[in-house]
Amino acid sequence: MPAKQATAKPVVVAKEAELPRSLLISDKGELTPAFVHALKRIFQKFSEGTNALTSEQLNTFSKACNDGKGFTAKELNEIHMYFDCDENKGLTQRGFCDMYHTQTSAEPSETWKDLGKLGFLNHLIGKGGCFACGAEAKTSCARCLCVRYCSKECQTEDWKSGHKRACKPKAAAIVKATE
Repeated sequence: MPAKQATAKPVVVAKEAELPRSLLISDKGELTPAFVHALKRIFQKFSEGTNALTSEQLNTFSKACNDGKGFTAKELNEIHMYFDCDENKGLTQRGFCDMYHTQTSAEPSETWKDLGKLGFLNHLIGKGGCFACGAEAKTSCARCLCVRYCSKECQTEDWKSGHKRACKPKAAAIVKATE
């Protein structure tokens, strides 16, 4: 049976500008566990199993968030200059999370817009269904409590397709974006 895609349909239930920043960044200024989980899954999707996003992969990501518009050469240069990159100028997962931390601190509505387009908005506001198939969710991952599933089969399938790498125990998830 082919693996189900871990991204939900981009459904917006509220205007991004109305959504609270506190669902993304805690009172202490740290990324929330659910937001870190979403960022890790987004990174996994666009990095195609590698440890860093190439400029081409960053442009694919940008086009998905910005109605087909990729990053300019100047924007890519700034990303490489200010965020954690590997020796080949590939943006690491830590750099990706830091990039979103910076954006969310300045413009949370932009982050909500991106999350909506990438299919993660409803999961972060607690209205998402099963993370694997979108059906009505009945249980949560017992380890991180960040994602919900309709069945043991969907949970097992999602674990194998990427949740295993993104899942951290709830208490340890608070700023473990570097793993």
